[in-house]
Amino acid sequence: MTGKQILLVGVMLLLLMSSGISHVWSSFEVTQKGYDISQLKNEEMELMETNRKLRLELAILKSPQKLESLANKLGLKQPSPEQIIVLR
Repeated sequence: MTGKQILLVGVMLLLLMSSGISHVWSSFEVTQKGYDISQLKNEEMELMETNRKLRLELAILKSPQKLESLANKLGLKQPSPEQIIVLR
């Protein structure tokens, strides 16, 4: 083999190896991104469930029955007509 042929074979091997490495690397990246997406979807579902629970709790806390119950516990009662002042 001549020097040019050895150099050509070396360059071809280098190109083949770099092509293989880039293929493996890109496959690894795709797999990693898939895991990341899966983890983010799970986190999104957990946050949506937390949001749903918080909205339900807010609705319960705003309900007239809950407010009346809290007012009774605090010793509050309906104002008498003479305690009501209408502002204009």
